[in-house]
Amino acid sequence: MTDLPVYTGPMEERRFHLANSSVGPIVDATDVGAVYLAVPGSVDLDRMPARIVLGLHGSGRSAESYAEIPFYRYQRDRALRSQYIFASVSNGPAGWGLDEGLQSVLILMGLLCGEFGSDCTFVPWGSSAGGIMMFRVIHELADSDRFRPIDRGIGTFPVYDLFSLFGKSPGCGKAWRAESMDELKQNAGDRNPPLFAENVAGCRYWIGHGIDDILVDLTENAERLQRDIVPYGGEVVLHRAGGGHSTQNFLVYDDEALGRFLDG
Repeated sequence: MTDLPVYTGPMEERRFHLANSSVGPIVDATDVGAVYLAVPGSVDLDRMPARIVLGLHGSGRSAESYAEIPFYRYQRDRALRSQYIFASVSNGPAGWGLDEGLQSVLILMGLLCGEFGSDCTFVPWGSSAGGIMMFRVIHELADSDRFRPIDRGIGTFPVYDLFSLFGKSPGCGKAWRAESMDELKQNAGDRNPPLFAENVAGCRYWIGHGIDDILVDLTENAERLQRDIVPYGGEVVLHRAGGGHSTQNFLVYDDEALGRFLDG
């Protein structure tokens, strides 16, 4: 494991549920709709609009992963050290880019704007299956007047081509209720990000991906994203790291580069 800086400053943590949106304890942290929120104690919301990193978790994870699992906790800490608020919602299997998961993220964004001001800016950070959700959120907001446009996104071995995961990850077919590639294509319809590449090209991306990743293939995902959006003026900073698809592979993080990307 690579030693990376952690956030050691004052922090306010909140846990609540989208069902009632009231701040309070979560009885079951794995419940779909459970929210984890971390606010750096030193952030000055009177001086600048709130900047919020949206943690979009991978398959089998939850919002609480960002408090409990060191690999995910790094993302929270990196956000806090750059003076971002950090927020995540548990999406269960819907985190694979399903409409229900997208709606949960949009509801959370609305609540955060109500709490911290309508001029909030958001940076989605999608991990593994959460990459699909990241691209769907960016696509959804491309022509939205409800939120400020998203101008950057971060991916940690993110899924870009949903279809490339069929047969590799049981969670993919299960989430989309597909037992064959034909079923997956039918059920996912136009929700696979390569089909709307032009609409996600308006963002800058920082992607960390292991060259030995046999689950989320580098060529079919991060490198394909790069190939797809560059013709539209898109920009992908691709950090090719050693190792594979694992929450033990901290090599996919370049702390200094991520700090510059968030601050830029």
